[in-house]
Amino acid sequence: MSSPRILSDWIKLTDATRFWIAEDKGWQACSTADAFDGVLGLELSTQDLRNDSRTVGKDDVYVALKGTQVDGHQFIGDAIKNGASLVLCEVDSAPVSEVSGTKTPVLCIPNLRSELGRIAQSYYGNPAQKLSIIAVTGTNGKTTISTLIWQALSALGMKAGLLGTIGGFIGNKSILLTNGTPQMTTSDAIQLAVWMKEMVQEGVSHLVMEASSHALDQARLNGLGISVGIFSNLSHDHLDYHGTMEAYADAKKRLFDGLLGSSTAIVNTSDAWGTRMVSDTRAEVWQIAFEESDSRVSTGGSEGEVKSVEIVGSIGSSKNFTLRYSDLSPSEGNGLEVMIHGDSSSVEFTSPIHGKFNAMNLAEAYLACKALGFREEAILEVMPSLSGAPGRLERIQTTTEQEPLVLVDYAHTPDALEKVSAIAAELKKSRESGAEVWIIFGCGGNRDRAKRPVMAEIAQRYADRVIVTSDNPRNEDPELIIDEVCTGFRIDGAPFERFVDRAEAIEYAILNAEPSDIVLIAGKGHETGQIIGDRTLPLDDRKEALAALQLRAKNMEEV
Repeated sequence: MSSPRILSDWIKLTDATRFWIAEDKGWQACSTADAFDGVLGLELSTQDLRNDSRTVGKDDVYVALKGTQVDGHQFIGDAIKNGASLVLCEVDSAPVSEVSGTKTPVLCIPNLRSELGRIAQSYYGNPAQKLSIIAVTGTNGKTTISTLIWQALSALGMKAGLLGTIGGFIGNKSILLTNGTPQMTTSDAIQLAVWMKEMVQEGVSHLVMEASSHALDQARLNGLGISVGIFSNLSHDHLDYHGTMEAYADAKKRLFDGLLGSSTAIVNTSDAWGTRMVSDTRAEVWQIAFEESDSRVSTGGSEGEVKSVEIVGSIGSSKNFTLRYSDLSPSEGNGLEVMIHGDSSSVEFTSPIHGKFNAMNLAEAYLACKALGFREEAILEVMPSLSGAPGRLERIQTTTEQEPLVLVDYAHTPDALEKVSAIAAELKKSRESGAEVWIIFGCGGNRDRAKRPVMAEIAQRYADRVIVTSDNPRNEDPELIIDEVCTGFRIDGAPFERFVDRAEAIEYAILNAEPSDIVLIAGKGHETGQIIGDRTLPLDDRKEALAALQLRAKNMEEV
């Protein structure tokens, strides 16, 4: 439909069933079916959709939602005072009396949260319909896979957009995350529509985006036509929100349940949750698994492999792919050779990034480009040039010799920490005798507490030296968080130390490590801030590591 101009247009757009409108005697409720023509013809000048009353300006439309922490209906009065010309809400109750003298209609829309994506897309000109959208979900790997696809599309000559943990990009231009934060993996439905409109205006043809479990559970992606949906893996995370692994998996599964028959679902079936993701999808399923072993990984696991798993219950057809990989120059971790075998052909390519889990990330990125219709030869030509996401097993180094191998990674879940720790332990085998692995990590405050001792056990199992430090303590006491982490250590295991100050922990490890050692700094990756209380203070693991390496080199010169 064209841009809504009068109240009846908004009723048609939103499927509102009732509305409140201010009259001389106060707020009056009315069924949309029984409204008078004079009311339905009320002209409304509208600007932007807003779901935060503090950002509402003259003639904006305020969208009041019941959130997990805050109920937006409490701020309808504030939004009207700030100039809202229309309010959309979920709860059918009279707005506050102090704004009853206004003429701002309040539309009541059943299931507003699930309908908001469609409403926002329609209001901003349906930009999603003009984009090929690739959505990536899973516990770990979302950012790397998304970035790899975005880089590949750019190398293939496309102007591509990217939305996710590391930020937003239109081509190579960074866009300001205005109505969210860099910590929000997937923004709200309104902001997504605004960014998509901007992307279309800028000539973007493809959008790659991360789809978090929170976003899928809260219907933020409703109203989008996804061309390719990708599942990386599922492991322990966000249970403070979802409660159980089953509920967490069901949230991820919504991405694939919503795919159309013309879409493609690419799933890692080396992870046992992969088959569940696509059990009801209408899309064509492309399943890929490591081929070394016939043993299936346990539910929620991460490291096992399968040769081929039949997708039971899916509506669409399926294709099978198997994956092999080998390390290039393992002593330095210089990259991978990746081999993908399909039903009718096999391909192989090299990559500068390393680690078993990155072999799967690369394979799924390759298949995404293939599903989008790009020529196999063209994709293979660009794959070796892809660098992946910043802060994902990113090596920090100076030009100085005799310094430890320092790796920074975003791993902040048990599964991710185990994967990167296993890579560090494998790299150690190819280094000098006596080399040690140092692992620095922490656990976030106001988040899933059950994983804290689990991560301690993992770090101690792979490391020779462990340092526990702070990682976004938020509103918890960082000392108490570290106390809980330390309950997972064994007395007879690798020695561990504790530093509340993360920068101090990084400097201590790098200054005391031997040149043959490996220092893995896990948890924050690309992030540039430490959340303490309600403030975000500057902190970048990569900058701290580089500064420590430079200090180490200076100290060595002075000896």
